[in-house]
Amino acid sequence: MMKDIRLIFRYLFPALRPYVWPILGSLGLTGMVVSIDLLQPYCFKWLVDAATVSLSYQVVILVLLILFGLTIARSLLSYWEVYARSKVGEGISAQYRKRLFEHILHLPFSTLHNLPSGILENRVMTDSGMVGRVYVSTGLLPLIAHLVQAAALVVLIMWLNWQVGMASLLIFPLGWLLTQGMTRRNHARLVQLRSVAEQGHTFLEESYSCLREIRAAGNEAGEMQRWQQWLHTYGQLTTLSTTKNRFVREALNHLIEWIGLCIVYGYGGWQLLQHSMTIGSLLAIALYVQQFYTMLTSILSARIETGEAANAVQAINEILAMPREWPEQGHVLGEVTGALEFDNVAFSYTGSEEHLQHISFASTPGQATGIVGPSGSGKSTLMNLCMRFYEPTRGRILLDGQDIKKIAPHALRQQIGVVSQDIQLWNTTIRENLLYGLRQDVPWEHVLDVCQKTCVHQFVQKLPDGYDTVVGPRGAKLSGGEKQRIALARLLLRDTKILLLDEATSALDSLTEAAITQTLLQIGGMKNRILVAHRLATVQNADRILVIKDGEIVEEGSPQELYQQNGLYTALYHSQRLGTEELSTTAERP
Repeated sequence: MMKDIRLIFRYLFPALRPYVWPILGSLGLTGMVVSIDLLQPYCFKWLVDAATVSLSYQVVILVLLILFGLTIARSLLSYWEVYARSKVGEGISAQYRKRLFEHILHLPFSTLHNLPSGILENRVMTDSGMVGRVYVSTGLLPLIAHLVQAAALVVLIMWLNWQVGMASLLIFPLGWLLTQGMTRRNHARLVQLRSVAEQGHTFLEESYSCLREIRAAGNEAGEMQRWQQWLHTYGQLTTLSTTKNRFVREALNHLIEWIGLCIVYGYGGWQLLQHSMTIGSLLAIALYVQQFYTMLTSILSARIETGEAANAVQAINEILAMPREWPEQGHVLGEVTGALEFDNVAFSYTGSEEHLQHISFASTPGQATGIVGPSGSGKSTLMNLCMRFYEPTRGRILLDGQDIKKIAPHALRQQIGVVSQDIQLWNTTIRENLLYGLRQDVPWEHVLDVCQKTCVHQFVQKLPDGYDTVVGPRGAKLSGGEKQRIALARLLLRDTKILLLDEATSALDSLTEAAITQTLLQIGGMKNRILVAHRLATVQNADRILVIKDGEIVEEGSPQELYQQNGLYTALYHSQRLGTEELSTTAERP
């Protein structure tokens, strides 16, 4: 319990500082509601005593009117009190979601790749909602009011009749002991439940993204079996956790309340027989005790809610504590020519085995450099290092003679445009996808000109909504080739000094690829172009080709020079040419 409270004070309370005045306003409204709750039982005492002792009917009518007014006032105040609490809670949730989203946007890829799938979404949506909307709104702020109300109730009960008050308070240690043991055991179960829930998010995300593979393998039954196993595990944990939580909130509430009321009415009834108490006083004490036990149950229940919130706050701050990239930290570039140089660069994803080693080459403006090699040789890793998505473990990468480690990431990436083999489009219109990330307004005539040269206009004009067509999640409504054309057009619209093309035309047919390649030569003629490809035809017009194998440059030269070396490039050339010739022979057969 103390550990959970320390976590709340350490992480949550600093987040509440911007909401001091809204919180005070909410507590002020809560104080008014509490005052009415405290006043109503005494009005009943006044009413009953007036009807049974003083026989003053005018007082009875007056008290009834007062009670009616208090009921109306409480209803109105309760609405605004709940609204104020909810606004504060949603504000806290939004604050955490904003901080998390901004932090995640700048987490290093090496960190992101080591996080289980779905965990970030769970932190942003579920845990942030738990802390703000659930705990602050319905747990923490009401708890403060309940503590004040419970203290006031004890004073009132003792003032009306201290003997009955002392007897009614004897139930408090029982409730405390019951929740103490349950809270301790429930903490470990909540941590386990969180882990299992995240596994379920990960499973669903993988299943949805791999539906084609599941159906192609005919493994729907196998996936259903895995899902049923998860449902069984999650169901057991949720049932146990929910049962104990509801027991504290409901069953324990009734238990404490009825034991307490039995004590009050039993001891109070004996005092009535001794003429030491009026009926009105007994009724008021019983109502105050009932309120007190309701507050007591809420306070005891808050211990479990505090554990849940502490787990969520801790999980959120574990993400926020991860080292992040600061995009504006570093040198700002002036005029850039776009000369790029790798100086004895090595890189490892794991920190042990090197995936790249002894990489040294230079690529200058106006030059096209091709990079080829077997799958897994490190070609795409080179592109990631150029963008500073990862840092070299050894050596330097220079832009115009300046180490890119010293350049602010945003400034660096403004000079580099990239089209990767995994095209990312947003679930919006083709127009907005084309203009995504542009830092200045571009005339639509220029956009159309680029779209015509990259063969985008060729298919867009056939769509009913044209450039206002929504492409679906990750461009699901478009073919692979259409997505690549949009990505290439977006690249040229950015007008960067360096173009990185990682299998950028792999999904295009030969005629379209030839047309776009010619466009890249014309528009990007004075730019530094680096082309990664499996198909050698893609890099045949390159000024120089690097052949990479097992993370090292094994051959280098023009296409003609490499062919004459009779090495890996020649082997790749003949294997691809042989495949083409076999297809041609097959097509000619009757």
